[in-house]
Amino acid sequence: MTHRASHGGSIGSGPDEAFHRIADESSSEDARPTPEEVLSAGEDRSRHILATARHAYVAIDSSGVITEWNTAARFTFGWTRAEAVGRELAALVIPPRYRDAHRHALQLFRETGQSRIVGRRLGFAALHRDGHEFPAEFSISVLRHGSTYSFHLFVADVTARVRMETALKDSEARIRSIVDSTSDGIIFLTSDERVASINRRAQEMLAVASGSIEGMHLGAALDKVGFREEDRQSLTDAAKAALGGLADDHQGDAEVPPQRLVVHWAARVARDSAGGSTGLTFTLRDVTQEREVGRMKSEFVSFVTHQLRTPLAGIKWLLELAAEAEDPKEIHARIHDAREVTARMVRLVNNLLDVARLETGILQIDVQMTDLLALTRDIVRELGPLIRQKRHTVSITVAPDVAPVPSDPHLLRQVFTNLISNAVKYTPRGGTIRVKIQKDAESACWSVEDTGIGIPAGDIPLLFQKFHRAENARAINTEGTGLGLVVARLIMERLGGRVWCESEDGQGAAFFCVFPLAWRSDNGDAAA
Repeated sequence: MTHRASHGGSIGSGPDEAFHRIADESSSEDARPTPEEVLSAGEDRSRHILATARHAYVAIDSSGVITEWNTAARFTFGWTRAEAVGRELAALVIPPRYRDAHRHALQLFRETGQSRIVGRRLGFAALHRDGHEFPAEFSISVLRHGSTYSFHLFVADVTARVRMETALKDSEARIRSIVDSTSDGIIFLTSDERVASINRRAQEMLAVASGSIEGMHLGAALDKVGFREEDRQSLTDAAKAALGGLADDHQGDAEVPPQRLVVHWAARVARDSAGGSTGLTFTLRDVTQEREVGRMKSEFVSFVTHQLRTPLAGIKWLLELAAEAEDPKEIHARIHDAREVTARMVRLVNNLLDVARLETGILQIDVQMTDLLALTRDIVRELGPLIRQKRHTVSITVAPDVAPVPSDPHLLRQVFTNLISNAVKYTPRGGTIRVKIQKDAESACWSVEDTGIGIPAGDIPLLFQKFHRAENARAINTEGTGLGLVVARLIMERLGGRVWCESEDGQGAAFFCVFPLAWRSDNGDAAA
């Protein structure tokens, strides 16, 4: 019997028990694995790990012959281990066009012991057993065995990733194409208010080259483009507020004086799928013409209101005087005055209608062979009473080779009458008015020159705009509408020609009308 006793945590034993313990320990030492057995077990574990690895594992010797091929390699390349081991790697999984380069790299390594691809992660085109190629990614390591080497590759089929990357690039390209083809300018800012990208339309609007403001802070970019200081402040304030979460939507108008541009801008926060802010999008719409049209409409309404209200009030007053008068002569005089005021109103309304029809293109052109000399003489005859009243001398000179031209005589009459009557009105008593008719190989030129008050240089570029009248002209004749020259310009443009003025203040004025000798209709058909 064995007796056990404990004292202070120690264990005592008899001689027999000690003998058995020594025997057990001796037996345990005999059961320990040898170094060869440990190495073999480690190799087995390594093979098992490599065999079950998620990525393809391939080992080759220094001549490029496959020595190991795991299960993942079978699914990646289509060859079983039995089919792959012992065959050349190049002939099995490398497309023919790359095989010589692979063999050359192995030869170079055998000679120099150096390689540019060892230890790096690289992509290559791999060949499947069924003949199709697929994108793969591999890493390679080298082990030395005495005087020889073995190469160990881990290969991943990245077809799905490449497809996703390609789809992403295609999507980005489509989005870029859509953004570039939109009629609005788009500027995208990062969360730190720097310009990340600017589309083609914004580049055109702001006259900036691609890449010239990318990376710049918004304020510096706006300053470089030429935005007004107050507008730069408005846009930068909006960007800070939007990115700071104060509001998602800001908008307003801004001017870019160097480009004579007015834009309507809108700032909106760009968000990801989780709702987080990724930056800010500024949308720019060119509203220059809209604002100009709005200004012109306001001026037009103001002008027409003034031009119609004053004569209407005059007519009303004249008719009231006529109704209260008892003398038939006084009644007749008041009615006569009211008729003259009404006639001026009718001329104004007709001019407005002519401008509207010409600008919208609905005015019909009636082309006829037109004798410019006969037309001019007829107009001078109609203006005879006014010419005689002012004791002007009028001359008409025509080149001998000028023949009738295809044009609209009724529209030309309107132009010539306006220009000759202006010459008569704005030439002081006893002046001279000269009309010349000439032609060259392709066009006819009709001009009228006077010895009148002339036109200040600053007014000449504005003469053919709506409601503009030179200051010296308004001083002489307060009843002008400022539409006659507009009508003349629009008619000449519809007839395929143009009209312009040459003058100096106090030195008379000359107006020139040039139009083609051959009429060309809207559909491009020419008529002699």
